[in-house]
Amino acid sequence: MNNMKITLSIQDLKDAGACANGIECFKKLFGSRRTIVWNPLNELLVRKDPKLKNFFQWLLNKQLMPSFSFSYMQLNSADLRYADLYNADFCSADLRYADLYNANLTDANLMSADFRNADLRDANLYNTDLRNAKLSAADLRNANLNYANLRYAKLIAADLRSANLIAADLRSANLHNAVLRFVNLSNADLRNANLSNADLYNVDLSNARYNKYTIFPENLKIPETMFLVK
Repeated sequence: MNNMKITLSIQDLKDAGACANGIECFKKLFGSRRTIVWNPLNELLVRKDPKLKNFFQWLLNKQLMPSFSFSYMQLNSADLRYADLYNADFCSADLRYADLYNANLTDANLMSADFRNADLRDANLYNTDLRNAKLSAADLRNANLNYANLRYAKLIAADLRSANLIAADLRSANLHNAVLRFVNLSNADLRNANLSNADLYNVDLSNARYNKYTIFPENLKIPETMFLVK
């Protein structure tokens, strides 16, 4: 695992406007050390610590700490419940069977990541890049996927009940056998998407776009509020 040495002191925090609680968080993390050995595993642990994750985001915003890329990392079955993974890079990471319940992945790079059988219930995936991601059999109930880019993503047999996918880009996504009950797909782009045998009970498709290559479940009556485009 890659280690990085970082020079940071309490005085640096004070100069950046850290509050007393932030100073205490720093002491809990690093004590009185000025030279810090930092690695991706440490970062993930801090990002899921309820008492430290907000302070770490403050450090990132102030550019006092770097953020590691988790690209291509083996994180299958990882416990990342409630983790703050805002703007994190998990490109091509292996997150099969990972527990990401209620995690914040807003603006994260999840391109080509493997989330098969992962628990993403109540996760915030707003504006994430999920192009080519593998999400088959993933549990995405109540997840926020508004404005997410899911082009070419595989969501075969994924459970998306009550999820929000407002204005999501699902062009060429594979949702065969997916459960989309009570899902909000308003303004979504479904061109070339495969929704064969998907459960679309009470789904909101208002203003969603589709084309002649979009595959819908048999006997689905296309709502008049949808737009047929090229």
